[in-house]
Amino acid sequence: LAIKRKIYARFGVQEYWIIDPELNEFTFLRNRDGSFEQISPNGEAFTSQAVAGFVLNLARVRSKFRTH
Repeated sequence: LAIKRKIYARFGVQEYWIIDPELNEFTFLRNRDGSFEQISPNGEAFTSQAVAGFVLNLARVRSKFRTH
């Protein structure tokens, strides 16, 4: 995982999201000056800075975890 993050940072990936439905966990990482820092969502929403205007509704995503 650390190697993947370094490669993503090197090639300019601005955000890196890890969504684990089995653990019901979200990890959001944002590229700051060539390395990723973890970003906390705002309540039940994550607002992307890489995709203008995109807000991920975490409650809606979690509801899909339970359907499978």
